[in-house]
Amino acid sequence: DTWQALVHLIIRPPRHEYTVQRDLGHKRLLVQGKLVLREDIELMNARGYVLKCSHFQPAELEDGESDMDSASSRLRPQR
Repeated sequence: DTWQALVHLIIRPPRHEYTVQRDLGHKRLLVQGKLVLREDIELMNARGYVLKCSHFQPAELEDGESDMDSASSRLRPQR
């Protein structure tokens, strides 16, 4: 059974388990100087499996705010 366990480790390695907050970080970030928001969503495929996805989109500050930290509650996706 040790041999079989080794074979399965190579053929079907265990999936990495992660938590969204710890491993993906903040929902807002700067990418090449542009403010971006991450929205975490779940989609179901045709086989009924739930796919966990992250959708990144450019964002803008509301009310003409220029400081990202002080305006974190007023961020919204660009339309």
